[in-house]
Amino acid sequence: MLRSIIAVTAGVLLGVTVVIFGAFVVTQMTPDLSGLNSLPIANKFGVIGVWFAGAFLGAATASVAGRRWAPASWVVAATMALFAVSNFAADPAPLWMAALTLSGVALGGWIAVKATS
Repeated sequence: MLRSIIAVTAGVLLGVTVVIFGAFVVTQMTPDLSGLNSLPIANKFGVIGVWFAGAFLGAATASVAGRRWAPASWVVAATMALFAVSNFAADPAPLWMAALTLSGVALGGWIAVKATS
């Protein structure tokens, strides 16, 4: 049980770290930033890719640290999805971007489960 808690915690921390630093890099490519709506389309897809990468790496970490226990990966993916929803609530983005981000987070979690099982 403790191993699973540590695995989920490590996965969430890694996933959030990837998203924070990756989104920072992607958004700093644009000199004028006043929110996600002001980003060019390529940068918006970059942010979506960063969320996918964070969810995948976090879920894979949880799966490996939790001895290939798939629910640990899904908890990390669900937590990342909740973080994405809170991010889009705080900084509104186009609906298609929010939908693709949530789809990417789910896909990242699914791929991590399949890749580590």
